Amino acid sequence: MASVINRTTKQYFQSVNTPDYPESDWIINPDMSAVVGVPVKYWKIVDDTVAVMSADEQAQVEMAGISQKIAGKISAAMDFGKKIMIEYGTKNVMRGYNVEQTRAVAVKTSELQALILSGSLYCARQAIIDIVPDDLVTQADKDEFIAKLNAYLGIPSA
Repeated sequence: MASVINRTTKQYFQSVNTPDYPESDWIINPDMSAVVGVPVKYWKIVDDTVAVMSADEQAQVEMAGISQKIAGKISAAMDFGKKIMIEYGTKNVMRGYNVEQTRAVAVKTSELQALILSGSLYCARQAIIDIVPDDLVTQADKDEFIAKLNAYLGIPSA
């Protein structure tokens, strides 16, 4: 029985029936000694050789992973921000705010809205803290909004 490694996915199987694995997609009986103990994400296949990526190649793999994690966190923050903005807008409708009042709230909170929609929740938190409360954006509104941001961001309540 032979072992095989997929040229693209780097799946490695031992004790296989080689006719089931076309050589165009699989390396038959590869020498795996160079990659023993090395995470698969750092393997590369050059022709029919399995090798370890260079330090620069490994750094690129790590940066791609970090970029994906950051993009996921930003997306989650944006989704959270949209949710609380919709919640707040719904409250304003329930309060019976007319068009002028709604427009006034939108103008007063425009920086906050831009920060939330960009996923900049720490900056959005500071922007809501800086808003001066009035009849349309009350201190209770601010406190509730800040509490939700603090909970999402893992900031202990004061």
